[in-house]
Amino acid sequence: MKLFDLDEADVRAAFDDGAPAYLLVNPIEYHGPHLSLLNDHVVARGLARDLHARLNARLNARRDAGARWPFLLTHDLNVGVEPTPGPGSIPVSHRDVVTKVVKACRELSRLGAQKVAIMTFHGSPNHAAALEIGVKYLRRKGVRAISPLNAALRGLLDLRPSTIQGAFAHIDDLEERAVMMATIEDDFHGGFIESSLAMHYAPETVKPIIRDLPACPPLVPSAAISLASRAAARACGKGKAVSRELLMIGKSLAWMKLRPFPGYTGHPRWARPEVGAIFAEGIIDEYAAIAESVFAGSGRSPAPFLNWISVVSLRGRIAPPDIPLNAVLQV
Repeated sequence: MKLFDLDEADVRAAFDDGAPAYLLVNPIEYHGPHLSLLNDHVVARGLARDLHARLNARLNARRDAGARWPFLLTHDLNVGVEPTPGPGSIPVSHRDVVTKVVKACRELSRLGAQKVAIMTFHGSPNHAAALEIGVKYLRRKGVRAISPLNAALRGLLDLRPSTIQGAFAHIDDLEERAVMMATIEDDFHGGFIESSLAMHYAPETVKPIIRDLPACPPLVPSAAISLASRAAARACGKGKAVSRELLMIGKSLAWMKLRPFPGYTGHPRWARPEVGAIFAEGIIDEYAAIAESVFAGSGRSPAPFLNWISVVSLRGRIAPPDIPLNAVLQV
């Protein structure tokens, strides 16, 4: 399995010097009519490049000023569990994603990798669970590995618009701006955040039609999920966190039921490259902190996001229309 265009001797030499590898694992997936089917790859690649620049800057602080590692970015595996349905999406089973990820991790270990960042921008819980198997495989081989998107997805649940007010400053419609700030956690696929990141990293991949797209309709969780969310808040020690997770799942399910299905969430027409730069900086701050901790041997990769959903759904083999209350109470 050839992961790099570089000669194997050069890759081994870089690993011997402590350079990290960046393993890309992203689906071919519909992101609405305005973004590329490879948008997760585009964003993950850009984040990997920024993360590497940050790690190289820290390397310079520890060594001579000219010290730097080469950027060891793998070919994308182009697979992902549960991509959004739509024209061009290619679904791949959890089993097949795990097989490809472990095969790539085995090759990285063979080449002598000491540090690996598994880079994705696909948020399916079952996809995160598949990548975690790769993290654990590498850990057993003595390789320090991270899957940092898990932390960024958790951050979306706790995102305070007041901390990113600059991202909304260009929105002339004050009413729409207020709605966007109040519902930013609903912007989880192909919307304001992801489209802005695409414009920041690869503007040529964003189609002009984005300026004419209407906002995604409001996402209203079902009565069953709303009830489960309230029950979780009362029943679990981590009630508030579980309650927010349930609401996010409820909104995701409501989004999937929209007809016609837009393929995106939020308000993508307001996306701007400078907004993408704001979001990218925040993400890289978090990714760099995780990488430095784990690669130094003192931290752990963030746990898979919504892993309990992956367990309840048997890694995607079943997809109930709503989350049963008894599943919540057992979290």
